Amino acid sequence: MRLRRKYLLSFYVLMFLACAALAAETHPKLAFVRDNNIFVMQATGAVKRLTSDGVFKIMLAWSPDGTKLAFLEHVDQRIALDNLVVIAEDGAPVNQILIQPIEPNSPGTVRWVDTLQWIGNEKIALGGSVNPSTSEVVIFDVRSGKEVDETDADDGEPVFSLDGSHFAGYSGSPHFTPEEMCEPEFDVDNKRIYPAPGVRVDFLADPEWSDDGSRVATVAQSEKRGEVTIVLWRADHGVSTILLPLSASYPQVEIFWNSDTLFVKTADQAWKIGDSKRLVSVPIAEAVKPAPPTCSEQKVLEGQARLQGADEVDFWCGDCQPPIRTEKVSTN
Repeated sequence: MRLRRKYLLSFYVLMFLACAALAAETHPKLAFVRDNNIFVMQATGAVKRLTSDGVFKIMLAWSPDGTKLAFLEHVDQRIALDNLVVIAEDGAPVNQILIQPIEPNSPGTVRWVDTLQWIGNEKIALGGSVNPSTSEVVIFDVRSGKEVDETDADDGEPVFSLDGSHFAGYSGSPHFTPEEMCEPEFDVDNKRIYPAPGVRVDFLADPEWSDDGSRVATVAQSEKRGEVTIVLWRADHGVSTILLPLSASYPQVEIFWNSDTLFVKTADQAWKIGDSKRLVSVPIAEAVKPAPPTCSEQKVLEGQARLQGADEVDFWCGDCQPPIRTEKVSTN
């Protein structure tokens, strides 16, 4: 009987510890930079210092699961363009990756790093400017430090699916290329999706991914005929197109996903497209882009950190954060 009570007590203790660990994993917290060092503030207001080297740091970003922090750290420009640093939530080192190491007779292509974005919990995408209109994005494996993929884009950086498994963007209009020689194209995972070679179009919106990352949409207008087309790509079905009943030259078109439905909206018309791929007219009032959820703790923690001299902050909450990755954009 005593032995049974002992096992039951052990079981309840383990359950309590497991629940406490789970709560700690999802509890709101804020990482911030102060005096070139990184600190983490818990929802209770408790603050822990994670670094003490005093080296200049920017673009602080939590991993989606809240277990790691990534940031760019200054490095001698004779050694590399930048230094990507990843640490655990307790400050333990995970990896340091020199970005575009300087090599004799091998000039780098990127002038500076513009963006840092987690792709899942084990990859990071860094975007940089090659020239005024072309960006390069390189994806690194956090553990090995190796480059696992890269892509170029001529009109803004590629847009990643929420699960990080795909990316979409535009190419075909390199910097300084005469307009008559440009041929904009819509690419997914570095493969041309639309239009066919030799067909000239203009893209009217940024690519928009569905929440599950299985579909991406954009809007294209034929330069020759003026037709406006919704372009849909699905990982399991490839590309399909739907003609919009629009005739205005280069109309303002907004697209967004709400659950599994794609909404298309102009100043005075709106449609939705579901799994049937049919274009259905809807009232303008129905075509409202869903607002991302917010967390009441975020402003509180950010305000407390600012009062303590924080230069840069990044909030994380396992229960209430929006199901999107935050892209850190350099302001330097």
